[in-house]
Amino acid sequence: VTMGEVLTVLPFQNTLSTFQVSGATVVEALENGVSQIEEGAGRFPQVAGMTFTVDPAAEPGSRVSDVMVGGAPIDAAKTYGVVSNNYVRNGGDGYKMFTDAENAYDFGPDLADVTAEYIAAQGDFVPYTDGRITVKYGIARPDGVATGPLLAQRPLFGASLSFKEVRTDAPVAPTEGQRYGKS
Repeated sequence: VTMGEVLTVLPFQNTLSTFQVSGATVVEALENGVSQIEEGAGRFPQVAGMTFTVDPAAEPGSRVSDVMVGGAPIDAAKTYGVVSNNYVRNGGDGYKMFTDAENAYDFGPDLADVTAEYIAAQGDFVPYTDGRITVKYGIARPDGVATGPLLAQRPLFGASLSFKEVRTDAPVAPTEGQRYGKS
């Protein structure tokens, strides 16, 4: 993978953002992310540190279930740390629920640079699925291409979000490592 290829898929000069939201807000964000799945909208959430199930046949706002963070059911009242990009954190792609997030830091490194550094450090990459997102009714193949009556050969790409429960005894301000998703 070349830097040119990285810039082709990440051309917008977005920066990494870290912030904190409630579990209820996390679920609201997931619902936003799958709200236009039948249209192949770019807001589909790509997640880390959590799993969830989506039912594309359900009405928007009621499509997400079985949300787990770190292997435990999400708690609507708990605070969770999120890593995304500044576009999503500032409400892009309908993620307006993140605009009032706590402890927001939008000035992390450029997403393309972080991606290139990760690829260089990891070496060859073989795509795989690990069950983070389960789509009911078998409309998504393991390679991420959606098929079926609602979706016609569209990849499920969109917002990248990483979640972690925030300990109440942890410092309020994110550390340098947390700002860059390294903790």
